[in-house]
Amino acid sequence: MNTDKGFFDLPKQKIPVGVSSCLLGERVRYDGGHKRNETIINILGKDFDLQGYCPELAAGMGVPRPPIRLQLDEAGVKALGVEDSSLDLSDDLQRCAEHKKVWHSSLCGYIFKAGSPSCGMQGVKVYRSDKAQPESVGVGLYANILMENFPALPVEDEARLGDPILRGSFVSRVRLMFRWKQMLVEGLSKQSLKNFHSQCEVSLMSRGKNECRALGRLLHSDQDIEKTADQYIERVMALYKASVYKVTAAEI
Repeated sequence: MNTDKGFFDLPKQKIPVGVSSCLLGERVRYDGGHKRNETIINILGKDFDLQGYCPELAAGMGVPRPPIRLQLDEAGVKALGVEDSSLDLSDDLQRCAEHKKVWHSSLCGYIFKAGSPSCGMQGVKVYRSDKAQPESVGVGLYANILMENFPALPVEDEARLGDPILRGSFVSRVRLMFRWKQMLVEGLSKQSLKNFHSQCEVSLMSRGKNECRALGRLLHSDQDIEKTADQYIERVMALYKASVYKVTAAEI
């Protein structure tokens, strides 16, 4: 019996997903421009409620504004002005992420601007005084706090969403997060967790039989129910992300 039936169907209302504002065509970039992404707007926008946010603008920087970059020194990675290193937005960008926690908690996914010193989720250029060339090893300061606060939240950057397979994986994770949040609203209990697991078991088994069984055992843990739930959804999302090429018919 396919217990996934109906589980991955799109809800009647659009699913809330955060997006870097520039990707929606808003002129919030340092040079007064934007990075409108038609895939995000025209494809994902059909089913997702795309909610834009620009942490650099929220941090008090105007448009246009001096560009910033990630700089590594003895104090760690900071977001400093390219032309004037005395301009330090590090604390401001991190505070923006903390101030938006309530909003972040309402989202089922987030799409970041690739390579951004504030919003990049991976591979952001980091500059060092002892190296002539930057290394693409950083994470945007706003994005980093958001992902630390909500490790199970599906996130992606716009550069990767051009790949249909990666985009499909992101959509599946966002839908799954929506169903998870629905379950939490209805009431978290051991039984609701078991029901959730049984509903997506076919999909989980297709991605990793051993991990699916381990997740089932986790639900019988005697630890605090909220701790169990947090561990469960983080592991489920990690399994989905690691197996992007395995999609069940129920999710298509």
